[in-house]
Amino acid sequence: MSIIHHLNIMRKALGHGTLFPKIRHKQKSAPQGSTEAPTHGFILERCSKEVSWFRHSEHHIYLKDWPNYHILQLSDIHIRSKDKWLETLCLHLQGLKPDIIVLTGDLVTKNWTEEALNYFLEHLPPSKLGSFAILGNWEYWVVSDHQEWREKLLKYGVQLLVEESVELDGLTILGTDDHLSGICNPQALRKKLSKKPTLCLTHSPEVFPQLAHAPIDIVLAGHAHGGQVSLPLLGPVWVPHGTGGFIGGWYTQNQTHLFVSRGLGWSVAPLRLFCSPEIVSIFTSGNTDKE
Repeated sequence: MSIIHHLNIMRKALGHGTLFPKIRHKQKSAPQGSTEAPTHGFILERCSKEVSWFRHSEHHIYLKDWPNYHILQLSDIHIRSKDKWLETLCLHLQGLKPDIIVLTGDLVTKNWTEEALNYFLEHLPPSKLGSFAILGNWEYWVVSDHQEWREKLLKYGVQLLVEESVELDGLTILGTDDHLSGICNPQALRKKLSKKPTLCLTHSPEVFPQLAHAPIDIVLAGHAHGGQVSLPLLGPVWVPHGTGGFIGGWYTQNQTHLFVSRGLGWSVAPLRLFCSPEIVSIFTSGNTDKE
């Protein structure tokens, strides 16, 4: 399909999002630096292949009193069927050795199959301290029983957090409900937290300003897909409702850091342009003796 055809499909989705959205100013990288291999290719090649150009991005952040962790974030996978795309993604996950894995919503999408979901979960790399997931809008749209969903994930060692928190060694992990389709109450969640370092998982980044308060140090989100199609000079063509202008990358408010993943899957059309799918590794450090 041509890029014009794809863009026409994107325009039909306007009722669920915004064309050429206003974008909030973001930082160039994580506080202590980010790295990612660049992509190369002409537009026609990108239109047909970039949706499978999985990039590994690495981000380093120092936070006082934090443990040294490798957090692997996988977002917006939009699993459909067990196909070559999914198999290629799982190959990219091999060899990774995270301390924590977080799945920040939209694990599946319309017409997802049990075979594909099980295949993905079976191929998650082992994590030293645990794997955690939250609900996205698609879990509300295509998963009928969330208790059954919770049990399904737990079978593969993934704990679902919905307005819940879990305590690890030196860290609290908090998971919100989906801001758009669920019942998300940031104020009530913050009142339940201790003063321990806290990592918050939320799907739609629009809720970030309500989460940007101590003791929440890092918020990890997705949903926006980085725009999925991002044109030179113009930026993202379309984003879904619920981004709040937080399209992708790092942002800071009230000393709370937000990272919005470009995600891995696709929405509306199997197309990415100048916005490759992203496997995120965040490395935290917090030597209390450091000045």
